[in-house]
Amino acid sequence: MNTSVAPIGLKDRIVLLDILRGFAIFGILMVNMQIFYQPIILVQLGYAEPITTADHFSNIFIKFFFDGKFFMLFSILFGYGFYIFINKPGKIGQPITRLFSRRLMILFFFGALHVIFFWAGDILLIYALFGLALLLFRNVSDKGLLRWAAGLILTPPILIGLLALFANVALKVPEMAVEIQEGLEESTVMTMDLIEEASAAYSYGEFSEMVEVRLKEYQVMLIGILSFYPVVLGMFLAGYWAARKQIFKRIGLYKAFFRKGLIWGAIIGIPTTIIYIYANSKAPAYIPNGYTFLSLLAHNIGGFFMCLFYISALSLLFINGQLKNLGRLLAPVGRMALTNYLLQTIICTTLFFSYGFGLFNQINSFHGILIAFAIFAVQIPLSMLWLNYFKSGPMEYVWRGLTYRQWQPIIKNRVN
Repeated sequence: MNTSVAPIGLKDRIVLLDILRGFAIFGILMVNMQIFYQPIILVQLGYAEPITTADHFSNIFIKFFFDGKFFMLFSILFGYGFYIFINKPGKIGQPITRLFSRRLMILFFFGALHVIFFWAGDILLIYALFGLALLLFRNVSDKGLLRWAAGLILTPPILIGLLALFANVALKVPEMAVEIQEGLEESTVMTMDLIEEASAAYSYGEFSEMVEVRLKEYQVMLIGILSFYPVVLGMFLAGYWAARKQIFKRIGLYKAFFRKGLIWGAIIGIPTTIIYIYANSKAPAYIPNGYTFLSLLAHNIGGFFMCLFYISALSLLFINGQLKNLGRLLAPVGRMALTNYLLQTIICTTLFFSYGFGLFNQINSFHGILIAFAIFAVQIPLSMLWLNYFKSGPMEYVWRGLTYRQWQPIIKNRVN
């Protein structure tokens, strides 16, 4: 009997997970589109002002339906996959944790290449690093996982709130106020210089100049360790909890759970998301204040409950057999999630950067939404066509082969 650890076969896949992954890939594209066609820092710090009415409402549309919801969804699915991976049967004494660590180191390598050669908005590096932290929570109780998840979601706004409180006190001290103002002016100049450098490099610069700017952008984005990364780990833990409960495998037993999730997701998610949009429009770029705290708090809480709403809605439709047509479209994209995530980068950088069509800084949010729909509309048939002939996506095949150090047949055996 072969007891070596092996990849999951097609017959063992949980279809709803693939559907949710496909849905998440679409939402991630919609959010990422804003930082494909303009400097990342411009968006991160809120300098990107809407030009037209359509642009203004497009920004609101993205913030309400997408911003903060889909990275949470994808993180939950990552945590769910962690449980499935570490609970695979294998050889006695064969450490599954070592195999999982190797898998994440390969993902880290993919992420590093993604940042250097393509785009600074990569998430793979962070998933790889915080995925390793999941190993520390293997034996934490179910209640403990939920407490940690809730705590990690609330940690960023608490930290920002403390920083806002400190800034408010410091600004009332003349000597400190002068130092803060000087630091603010210096940071503003550095930020504007980087925005100009990025605009020039991506619009008409050489590839080497783009690499240099990307590395600078990524360094600036590491500030997310305060506001973004703890939430990723928290959602990993929420997904790990859901997998322990086998929520998506024994989905019929959780119909009441999803009904409650749909109701509470809407009751809490909708108003807190509205609060987030308002507070975010008032929050300053640098020195945090009450609006900064409120914006981040509402962003995280609203994002989680809207994510719960999306998961519950799709799960109930799946249980009731009403997701067949949409599921057939989304599931192939989800089965090739890594490939499609990287393909989105290749398509968008080709569209916007100087070595492609050079549309950087040439479009607005409304155009970005239309382009995102168009790209995903292409990815659906491409994924379906690919999976008609192959067992997995090309990047999934490489990732799996490097993880297990064995290359399994990828071409399907077709019966005439």
